[in-house]
Amino acid sequence: MSIRLNPQNSKVIDGKVFITAMKVHSLKATLKRHVIDGSRVEHPTLGTLYEYDGEYTRSNKVTSED
Repeated sequence: MSIRLNPQNSKVIDGKVFITAMKVHSLKATLKRHVIDGSRVEHPTLGTLYEYDGEYTRSNKVTSED
């Protein structure tokens, strides 16, 4: 099982994937186990991002926030 990521809910930093708190909150329990406790970064526009080490697909397309 994998999650869908995009530039609005994730960033790749030094080869590691970080996801927003909102994305973490939306994950099912089986996927939340892939969130690394204690590994997070502060992003200037996205806020706190949490490291995720599970399977994912990532689009570079930015969606509108209407």
